[in-house]
Amino acid sequence: MQPQVVGVVTPDKSGQCMKFQAQEYYSGAWHTIGTSSCFSMDPNSTGVTHLALTHAVNQRFRVRTEYVHSSKDTSNADTWGGWLYLTVRN
Repeated sequence: MQPQVVGVVTPDKSGQCMKFQAQEYYSGAWHTIGTSSCFSMDPNSTGVTHLALTHAVNQRFRVRTEYVHSSKDTSNADTWGGWLYLTVRN
């Protein structure tokens, strides 16, 4: 299963870096299963990736995006977005 995840940064930060982080819940805690390298945001300030989930049925996951400011963006700092939670069903 490979659900698509889309992140959008406002105001416009096209061409700058966005990362994605995914976690899985098991053994009573959240565990990071991957953090992507930088995606260059498109002209709509959007980044897109797919999660590669294996043995995922009835498992809980969450994903979030990180905006990584460039050296040209002196008014902002790196920041994480909120978590998007999902449970995989048949």
